[in-house]
Amino acid sequence: MQEIKNLRDDIDKIDDKILSLLEKRIFLAKRINLLKKNGLSYDFKREDEILTRLCKKSEIFTKLDLEFIFKEIFSLSRNLLKEEIILCEDDLIDLNLFGKKSLYKSATLEEIFISLKDHRADLGLINKKSFDILIFKKFINVKIIQEIVYKNKTILVLSSDDLKNKSVVKKYE
Repeated sequence: MQEIKNLRDDIDKIDDKILSLLEKRIFLAKRINLLKKNGLSYDFKREDEILTRLCKKSEIFTKLDLEFIFKEIFSLSRNLLKEEIILCEDDLIDLNLFGKKSLYKSATLEEIFISLKDHRADLGLINKKSFDILIFKKFINVKIIQEIVYKNKTILVLSSDDLKNKSVVKKYE
């Protein structure tokens, strides 16, 4: 029984890594979409190239297996390209400051900054009073792009520091 538990723990760790990599993939696809001149959020030729490359690399999956898995990933990517991922401290989750095209997720301060650093979120919303905690923890990989007073709260809008010249941030500056 202990061996089964250990194997399941290993599977859980792999699932966590898959989730993290999928989130990072979505963010990179968003960055590519911002750089495209034609504004299209999909490229079926590119998807076919990816499937062909993966079929050559796989040792256990058939072409149909890979098509089933990756067509779902591609479809999800296209849908999420329409949304910005905004991580918020718990008490800010219901503010809906940036409209319906944004996907809001509740997160701790640490999750917000790690996700911004790892490009798994577009923006972070924190209470200004939390800023001292940031300084204390030395989260220096973020940039404050806007300060908003809303419903008696002072809110800081954060982005990854290396995104400061990208259009996802520019529209809020």
